[in-house]
Amino acid sequence: MCCVRRDEAVVCGIVGYIGYRNACSVLLDGLKRLEYRVYDSVGIAVNNSKKIEIIKEASRVSDLERIVKEIAPSGTQGIGNARWANHGGVSVVKAHSCPSRDKHFILAHNGIIENCSELKETLLAEGFNFTSERDTEVIAQLLMKFYDGNVLKALTSLQGQLKGSYALAIVDEEDMDHIYCMRGGFPMVLGMGEGESLCATDTLAILPYTKNVISMDDGDIAELSSQGIKLYDAKGSPLQKKNFFIDWDLSSAEKRGYPHFMLKEIHEQGGALDQH
Repeated sequence: MCCVRRDEAVVCGIVGYIGYRNACSVLLDGLKRLEYRVYDSVGIAVNNSKKIEIIKEASRVSDLERIVKEIAPSGTQGIGNARWANHGGVSVVKAHSCPSRDKHFILAHNGIIENCSELKETLLAEGFNFTSERDTEVIAQLLMKFYDGNVLKALTSLQGQLKGSYALAIVDEEDMDHIYCMRGGFPMVLGMGEGESLCATDTLAILPYTKNVISMDDGDIAELSSQGIKLYDAKGSPLQKKNFFIDWDLSSAEKRGYPHFMLKEIHEQGGALDQH
């Protein structure tokens, strides 16, 4: 019935931005920096102050960029996602980002929800409809079920239901002032700048905009705004975390002589293992 088996985990890259810049430019730039992982479908969701515009393409970021230039959506809040279809084939429907019922919430998701089928059966019985087999859509509909006007409360309820691994970036069509993030087993970093906040699954995506970052831990919930970042634990209680300064630049994150990033990562695995 649903969705993705445990051994079919989707590899995705996420970027989120809220602040004073054109969100499309930041999101596309960030997704390009994540393309070393070889993605084949991409999507962005940008709030234009009237609605959230979702633009998807079952291709590379450069193809999405051409479409975005034609549509020219404006807005300073948005999320982007790139997906590698290591299961289920490549299609625009399966490209991220994914909306909830009535497009109230838009999600970008990295990971795999292992109890997807059970959650979907419950939601179907309660009258929820689905347009895909993706576990991301199940998360979106489940969040809508829990939402009663309090996003933080809904996110804590959502987190209590999810089994598996995930990193999530979430925007609310009725809220232009925030982006929400959750982490449960997959990396998510937050970036703090003057008048702007960012999130990504890889520091490389946000490094051009800030070097002050916070690394989320499993169970953390983050609320990003142009004024800063607030963190909460899995129960919704406020958290205090120190940010750290990235003292390396983009050139330090390049391929270091290897022909591509995958080979670089393979050669670095031995050194990483020696540290543990």
